[in-house]
Amino acid sequence: MRKLFFTLLLSVSLFVNSCVPDKDIPQNSDKRIISVKFEAGLNDLLSDVVGTIDEENKKITLSSKISFDKALIATFESEGTVYAGSVPQISGVTGNVFGEVFTYRVVAEDGSEVTYYVY
Repeated sequence: MRKLFFTLLLSVSLFVNSCVPDKDIPQNSDKRIISVKFEAGLNDLLSDVVGTIDEENKKITLSSKISFDKALIATFESEGTVYAGSVPQISGVTGNVFGEVFTYRVVAEDGSEVTYYVY
């Protein structure tokens, strides 16, 4: 019985220790929007609206004006998790109502972040 108890205790201890993340593995610090557009078919637009990204100034300039009165769905590619406010964005799914200035926040695995302004 004693042998069974120690075997069980050792097994549980090994299992618990194997579930703890290795703190020596560095987390990724990549955070950027690679591309963004508003597809005509997803947004009831006449044509796609494409964003030109100025990485140095963290500015996204759209190829034409968009409506401020309805939610539009962006299709994007990114490194890191993209947020509009506190809402995580899913490319081709999440809709947002855009104002005169709209921001996307991109958060890396290591918690660092950058903000892009959409014009």
